[in-house]
Amino acid sequence: MIERVHQVEIGFIVWLQNAAPWLEGPARVLTVVGNEVFYLLALPLVYWCIDRRTGVHLSLILLLAVWNNAVLKLLFDLPRPFVLDARVSAGVEAGGGGMPSGHTQNPLVFWGYLMWALRHPLVWAAGLFMLVMVPLSRVVLGVHFPTDLLGGLVAGLLLLAVFIFLAPDVERWLGRQSTVMRLAVAIIPAGLLVVLAGEDRLALTGGAALLGMATGFVIERRWIRFTLSGVAIWRRALAWVAGIGGMALLLWGLEPAMAALGEPGQRIGRYTLIGLWGAAGAPALFITLKLLPREPVTRHAPG
Repeated sequence: MIERVHQVEIGFIVWLQNAAPWLEGPARVLTVVGNEVFYLLALPLVYWCIDRRTGVHLSLILLLAVWNNAVLKLLFDLPRPFVLDARVSAGVEAGGGGMPSGHTQNPLVFWGYLMWALRHPLVWAAGLFMLVMVPLSRVVLGVHFPTDLLGGLVAGLLLLAVFIFLAPDVERWLGRQSTVMRLAVAIIPAGLLVVLAGEDRLALTGGAALLGMATGFVIERRWIRFTLSGVAIWRRALAWVAGIGGMALLLWGLEPAMAALGEPGQRIGRYTLIGLWGAAGAPALFITLKLLPREPVTRHAPG
């Protein structure tokens, strides 16, 4: 059944690429919004510069989506259009299975959560545009079937709905726990995701980054506690630049030093450290440089 559907979809993709070759340029630009580099720049922007709590939730749901998407691709194990038919031109590099589309699922949870959390007209306008155009760019570029987009849509909506429903209760429960318990809740599930990822690069990236960030979020709330209240835009911008600089050093500077660990070990080490840096290391630096302040200590009156 799926083979017949794919043949119909291949016919549509071939027709689209031949009828409108000019679409490839815009599609190449749009597809970048669903790539790793975009999220490495965007997640810290929200967490460090816009709203800390929204940034925490957004980071957690996106990294869960990255891991979930990689596992689903392995389970479905369905080919991409250019693999099945040489008439389809692959406009960008794409490896692994095609179902579900990560460029549909990940933007959906990223922009969908931002739209739900911030409720700002500009966020809604940008989000709706990206939710439509980024997935469509993958069809234009010949790396996804329309049914892959549908799979990504379903997977993303399910994850988004479950996260929004459960997050408040989980957050309240964690608020009543000790630091040790919070660290255990951060480390054990995320560590399990790393183990279950096997040697899949995408799943390892999501699991390791989640391990570092979840641990870092606990550390930040216990010992760092930065705030954005009353902070000027220029200070937030400087903090973002300094933080991204540190992240770039971890991303590319550690690669030679960790070469002996092999691909899986190197990826786990680098992305765990990147997650720790983003969640706790960079905020500590911002406070040291006096770019961001600490939250004031609340003292209870005696009596």
